[in-house]
Amino acid sequence: MKSYAIYNITTGQILYIHRTEVEPPDITLGDGESYEEVPFTVFGNTHYMNESREPVVIPTKPKESYWTWSWTAKDWVDSRSLEQHKDDKWQSIKLTRYAKLSEPLSTPYGTFDADQDSQQNIYHSLQYLQENGSTTTTVVFTLNDNSTATFTSVELSDVVVLLGERSEDIYATSRTLRTNIYAATTSTDVESITWPI
Repeated sequence: MKSYAIYNITTGQILYIHRTEVEPPDITLGDGESYEEVPFTVFGNTHYMNESREPVVIPTKPKESYWTWSWTAKDWVDSRSLEQHKDDKWQSIKLTRYAKLSEPLSTPYGTFDADQDSQQNIYHSLQYLQENGSTTTTVVFTLNDNSTATFTSVELSDVVVLLGERSEDIYATSRTLRTNIYAATTSTDVESITWPI
């Protein structure tokens, strides 16, 4: 028994697989169709025929739902509109912004965890020290490397300033990227916009 792929000559799309022991094969072709003997492992949903009349494996579809198969390009293509592409890119930038804001913060006093809960802990501790009103009152923090250190209100104020400066830099970067994204005129330009290292 032999296996034959019946396919569209223009697109290479395999329309169906015909298996027969008859020689020559009893295949009825429609307009613009041809056939070729292929291995038994070739199927219409896994292969297409190239210009050399050879079966080629269809690449794995990317995980995002907006990729569609193009018989012209013989590849998966991004089917989003330019505006959809811009919106998706901006969402990606915002996720990166959040990750940057949560990265550990290096200071002259050590490296602090800076996720949302850790930042709140820093602010609350500084508030406690300031409300206490004593220059000798201190708080103990566990740093990013799991070591502990004691801080005064002045030192913790410095840490809060550094957090604020970093936050402003990160938001300034994201604002610039957002402007660039929505000013882009092609999807290629949108895709090329990334968070600076």
